[in-house]
Amino acid sequence: MAPSGTNYAEIQHDEIEALRSIYMEAFEEEEAKVGAWNTTSDRAFRITLKPTDRENDAMTLTVHASFPATYPKTLPKLSLGFSEAFRHGSRAEAEDVLKAKPRRLLGSEMMFEVTTSLQDLLDQAAQRRVHDVPALDQERANQQAVVTQQAKEKQEEKRKEKHQANIEEEQYLAEMVEKQKTRDERRREKLQSITSRAPDPVAVPDMVRFDQPACIRDPQGNELVIDSVYGKILFREGPVTTIWFVRHIGAPEGSSFFLVLKTCQIPSSSDEALLKKHIQSLESKLDELTHLPVHQNIIHPLAFKINRSQSSERSANQGWTISVLMQQAGKGSLHDLLEITSPVELTVGRAWIIQILEGLG
Repeated sequence: MAPSGTNYAEIQHDEIEALRSIYMEAFEEEEAKVGAWNTTSDRAFRITLKPTDRENDAMTLTVHASFPATYPKTLPKLSLGFSEAFRHGSRAEAEDVLKAKPRRLLGSEMMFEVTTSLQDLLDQAAQRRVHDVPALDQERANQQAVVTQQAKEKQEEKRKEKHQANIEEEQYLAEMVEKQKTRDERRREKLQSITSRAPDPVAVPDMVRFDQPACIRDPQGNELVIDSVYGKILFREGPVTTIWFVRHIGAPEGSSFFLVLKTCQIPSSSDEALLKKHIQSLESKLDELTHLPVHQNIIHPLAFKINRSQSSERSANQGWTISVLMQQAGKGSLHDLLEITSPVELTVGRAWIIQILEGLG
C-alpha cells in the first residue's frame, strides 16, 4: 500500500520503465492525457501481447493503460484490443480478468501481474485454437459432405420422379391406343353390317356415305344405324352453307322421316399446307361434337364427311366438300319460328331461353 504523501509520479515512472524493459518492442508509450486544468497529466501506454509459442502469431491481445495522478491508490484506466483470431469466449475471459484483478491489487503496482494473467489466458486460448482448427476443418468437411449428399439424393429423387412420370405417360398412351383400337374394331363391325345391307352406290348417284355411322331413334322409337343418305332435296341455300333434306339408306318407301344434310364448298388455296391444317382442325372439332351426350334441347351433328370436291378436271389443288348430317328440327329453326310468330309473351320467351341455356350448359 502506498503511504500517505507518496510521490505517485515517481512510482508510476518506475513501473512504466520496468514494463518497458520487460516487454521492449511490445511496449509503446502513448500520448499523455492532460487534466482539465492542465495541472496534472496521465501517463498512458499500451502493451501488445502475443502467444509464447509463436505458433499463433495471428492472435494478439493489446492492453491499453492510463495512470491517473494518484495511481496506484486509484485504479488505472484499462481496456483491451483483440485481433480477429480471438474467439468470443476467450474475449469474455480476458474482460473478466481486467475487471477483477486490478481491484484485488489496488494500492500497489499491479500492471505486471495483470499483463501476466492476460498472457497466461492468451497462451491457453492459442493452444485451444491450435487444437480446434483441425476439428473445425473436419466439421466444415463433414458439413460439405452432408450438403453434397443431400444434393445427390435430391437429384436422384428428381430422376426417379421423371422416370416414373415417363412410365405413367407410356402406360396412358398405351391405354389410349388400345381404346382407339377397340373403337375402330367396333366401327368396322358396324360398317360391315351396314354395308352388307346397303344398296349399290352406282344405283344411288347422290348418295353420301360417312366414315363413321350414326345411331339415332326415329319418331317411332326404332333404333337406326345410319352411314349413308340419299335423295337430296334443296331446303335453303346461303352464302356459305347449303341445306338439304335427305333420307337414310334403308328407310321404308314413303317414310316421312327426313334428316338434314348441310354442305359447304371450300375452294383451293395457294397455301395448301395451311388449308390442310385448318381442315384437320375442323375434322377434330366435328368428331368431338358427334360424341357429345344427347340433350333434348340440342341438335348436334350425327356424322360428317370431309373429302376432295368432285371435279371433271383432275388437279392437285382441288377444293374440299364438308358434309354434316343432323336431325331435322321438328318445328324448324328458332329464326323461322320467330318470323311466323306474333310477339312472344314474356313467360314463353323465358322458357325458350332456359331451354337454350340448358342445352349450352
